[in-house]
Amino acid sequence: MPPDSVQMLLTCALVLQRSARLEREPPGPAGGLPWPDNRGLTLTAPGCHNWGMGKQVETAEHREMVARLKEVRAAAIEAARRAAELARERRQIMEALLADGFSQADLARELGVTRQAIQKMIAAGAERRGK
Repeated sequence: MPPDSVQMLLTCALVLQRSARLEREPPGPAGGLPWPDNRGLTLTAPGCHNWGMGKQVETAEHREMVARLKEVRAAAIEAARRAAELARERRQIMEALLADGFSQADLARELGVTRQAIQKMIAAGAERRGK
């Protein structure tokens, strides 16, 4: 196997290890890992994708398309962050209502979903918090 291929495989293995570590430890200063700009969407490291595009951007139309691609990616990252924030808030409200005596069935009827969907929403948040 050529040395470049070996290096690429080793780097990709490190990415997988880092991904597993992100599952166990929070990113940021406390966890010792840098904040990824798109946690949960993609995870990469230098070596797996650092060679740039194989085809060079030659025309103004292509430059505009690549710029738009980057804008759309940034918007998708922000939308995913906002969706996670809203899901946390929804779960907190549901937990407060449950603590005040409402049942999961009551919440399900109000939201137009099944009781099982309510259970999954609450359980997903509990798993992330390590309950």
